[in-house]
Parts: sequence; C-alpha cells; structure tokens
Amino acid sequence: MICFFIRSFTFSIFTLGVVLSLGAQTQEFSYLNKFRYPILDTTKHHPKYYQQSFDNQDSLVAGIYTLDHTIVSKKIVFFDEEKKETLRKVFFYDSLGNVETYREIDSVLDYEFTIGFYPNGIVRSRKVSRSGEEVKAEFFDEMGNPTDPPKGVMPIPYGGKVGWNNYLDKNLEFPLNALYRRKGGTVYIYFHLDKEGNIINPEIMNPEQVYPSLAEEALRVVRDYPHKWTPAQEDGENIPIAMRVPIRFGRPK
Repeated sequence: MICFFIRSFTFSIFTLGVVLSLGAQTQEFSYLNKFRYPILDTTKHHPKYYQQSFDNQDSLVAGIYTLDHTIVSKKIVFFDEEKKETLRKVFFYDSLGNVETYREIDSVLDYEFTIGFYPNGIVRSRKVSRSGEEVKAEFFDEMGNPTDPPKGVMPIPYGGKVGWNNYLDKNLEFPLNALYRRKGGTVYIYFHLDKEGNIINPEIMNPEQVYPSLAEEALRVVRDYPHKWTPAQEDGENIPIAMRVPIRFGRPK
C-alpha cells in the first residue's frame, strides 16, 4: 500500500474534493485559537482559524482554514461498519496552498507513512513506521538527490524527564475550587526555549477545555521553573525552539 500511495499521491488529493461532495450527513463549524484549539468565546479568546467538518456514514472530512479562507490542513478519516477508525489521511499546506506534508495512518495494517515536500514540489523526506517504530527514512535535497538526515538534538529539562516530573510533583498544587468541583484534565502549555535554554512567554493552548484555576496553576508552575533546559541543537549549534508541554491533573474522586 505504501508504494501504491507514492504513485497515486496526485489522485489522493483530487479525491479529497469528491469525498467532501458525496454523502455528507452533518456539517460542523468551529473557531480555533492560534494553537488550533476550539474556542466559543471569540471576544475573550481571539480566533485565528476556523474548522469545517463533514461527518459521513463511513468517513469524516475536516478542514482548517485561516480567517481569510486560506487552507491550512485537511484530514480524512475512514471507519468500518462498527465506526472504528481504519485509515487516516492528513494534508498540511503552506501559505500558497501547496501540500507541505502528508501523513497516512493505517490502523488495520498498523503503519504510518509521512512524506514532506519542498516549496517547489520536490520530495524532501519519506518515513515509514510500524507499531510506532521507524523502519525506514529517506531524505532528499531540493534537486531530488538523496542526502543525509538532518542532525539535531532535542532540548532536555534539568535532570531529564525524571527531574521535570519531580519538579511538578513537588510544586504543582491542586486548586481547592477545582478539587471541590471534582474538575480534572490536561492543560497544554506552549512556550519558546531560547538558545540558552530559558523558558520564554509560556501560554495556555487549550483555555476552554480545562477548568480556569487548573490552567492558571499549570501556567504558574511552568513560569516558576527555576532551571534552564539543555537547549536544542542543529548541526552542533544551539537554536531556539517552540515547545508543547502537558500538565495533567487527575480527576478527584
């Protein structure tokens, strides 16, 4: 199936419009913030995108657009007769509407295929994973010639993952009003790490999906982090990078 997809990529893009136009049963519309999380209160949380979705009997098609109707991404999800997901196709677009990245996730065959493109349409990379493990990766330059994979190092918090979790265990407090109301959930915090590993401008990504005091506490504990991270690197040089970190509050019983 993977080889077939490479030969039929153009056809897959064409059929996206066909799926949208046939057999649509319900249509939903929602505004999204800059992190692409749904929002209802557009005066408090300014929308940057909107999402349209079409729920068919055996598939779901959803597209994300900027407020001036420029496409950002589209996904097609196919289901079996029991409404279990069998196949997911996701397209990411650049600002000119060209496909930048394509992902295909087959839940039946348990594989994931990702292909990236340069702005000129040349394939940048191809990756195949099975059962969550990468089994093949290829990289190309802008002329289509094979090249070495990019060399990079991801950032690490002080003391690694264990050190980060220990900091949260010691410093994260469960707000009393959320405790009394038995509110829990996961707050996603977005921030930048500079070249020295400092946390810069943390923000709440999903403000309407979590209880307000949980969001405030998650933001506080990230702001109060007293250590630097080991910064990200590319080709041996420190680089700034954007981070997305989950802060989880278990639901009280």
